[in-house]
Amino acid sequence: MSMLVLLQDNDSSQTIMLYRALNAKSILQGSREVTECLVNEEEKRTKLGLISVVVTEKVLKRQGIQWVARMPSSFAALSLAMD
Repeated sequence: MSMLVLLQDNDSSQTIMLYRALNAKSILQGSREVTECLVNEEEKRTKLGLISVVVTEKVLKRQGIQWVARMPSSFAALSLAMD
């Protein structure tokens, strides 16, 4: 099942949107900070598989994670728009 993962970039307060076909936990598994955030946010999933995770852009770069879109939308606004 594909999953849409929203990562809030603490440095710029912009939402980073990652789309991956694999499970987000296995993709982000190398970073304890990110993995813990995913586990803590698990209950906030919607029917679309949205997860709101707070990390810094530096953590993403350290893990070699690339994002496909950067949007100023809040998680709530984005999830409403996608419903």
